[in-house]
Amino acid sequence: MNLKLFTIVTLLSGIWSNVTLIPLKAQTPSKIPTVIPANVDDLPTDPDQLKTWYCSQENQGILVEVKLVNNWQDTIKTNQWQCEEQLVNLPDNAPQFSCESDENQINLITVTWIKGNEGKSTMKNWINTFENQSMVCTIDLSNPFWN
Repeated sequence: MNLKLFTIVTLLSGIWSNVTLIPLKAQTPSKIPTVIPANVDDLPTDPDQLKTWYCSQENQGILVEVKLVNNWQDTIKTNQWQCEEQLVNLPDNAPQFSCESDENQINLITVTWIKGNEGKSTMKNWINTFENQSMVCTIDLSNPFWN
């Protein structure tokens, strides 16, 4: 009995030592850059990627994230909204809505209200406009802003 146990233990320890000696080869995709640019403007431009815009009008501000929605500026820029492509910090629990459509590719827009008054009525108007363009829109009903 002890000989069987000794044989099994020896066999297992031999297998374990061979497994631990085999070098593991990490598979690294060739498209991962070796140096990541510190400046967002130095990243490669991909026309299909999500683009982020900050739009303001008087004392109001919104963040617009867009992927393949060509006519969004016609809707948002009514009433003198000025937009420029840039990143901004979002306040906690900021109200937002998203609209999307599937026309052989996913079109997506997310609008986040950052500052100012009358955001609810303005955002509801934009939602209606996008829904009239055959987009499906969603809001976060857990946010008290929408109640």
